[in-house]
Amino acid sequence: MKRTLLSHRLGQLLQQRNAVLALATGLLVINGLLVVMMCCTTERIVVVPPQVTRTFWVEQNQVSAAYLEEMGLFWTTFMLEISPESAAYKRDMIGSFYTNLHSSDISSVATLRS
Repeated sequence: MKRTLLSHRLGQLLQQRNAVLALATGLLVINGLLVVMMCCTTERIVVVPPQVTRTFWVEQNQVSAAYLEEMGLFWTTFMLEISPESAAYKRDMIGSFYTNLHSSDISSVATLRS
């Protein structure tokens, strides 16, 4: 009686172990695929103006005209409303959006304006 109960419980234990092992292997494969997908895709960051008045759409390589208008309005008001107190802050704020490749061009334009 004890021997049959022991063999029955041992069989159940082996089935549970095999199920957990199969689940863990499946999760490991899925995790590996996600790592490969993350390494192969590019990330895009979309800067949204603080006040959105119209709806717009953004795809991989295209944006709607409404998005361009909203961003243009945001940046022109940001650039044109300058006071002596806010000039350094705005220069640093804008400087965080362009690449180092063009920093010398932009800084030369900034020194010409001041």
